[in-house]
Amino acid sequence: MPDDSTKSKLGPIPPEALAALTDTSVPKIYMNGFTLGFTNADSELVLLLFGRPIAVLSFSYTLTKTLAEKLTELVNNWEEKTGHKLQTTESIEQAFKSKEAETK
Repeated sequence: MPDDSTKSKLGPIPPEALAALTDTSVPKIYMNGFTLGFTNADSELVLLLFGRPIAVLSFSYTLTKTLAEKLTELVNNWEEKTGHKLQTTESIEQAFKSKEAETK
């Protein structure tokens, strides 16, 4: 039985995700940024930690579209359940730049 650290506060965790979260042989990677790229056949997602690349994920365009839809669904679900709108890194950066410009 998994401990409380793997229980979702917003919804059920799919069995394959729970298995990955509890399997010590599956790498757990934290990122705080990313960049995207593509070729004529695949998409690339470069994971960044403090601006430094730490991993590259390559996947098909079909999976790219599916991932985009699933991530949108996840964010919408989070915002609906919490009543808060998540900000993007771009919107936060713009807010900081606007505040800095006001103080000059």
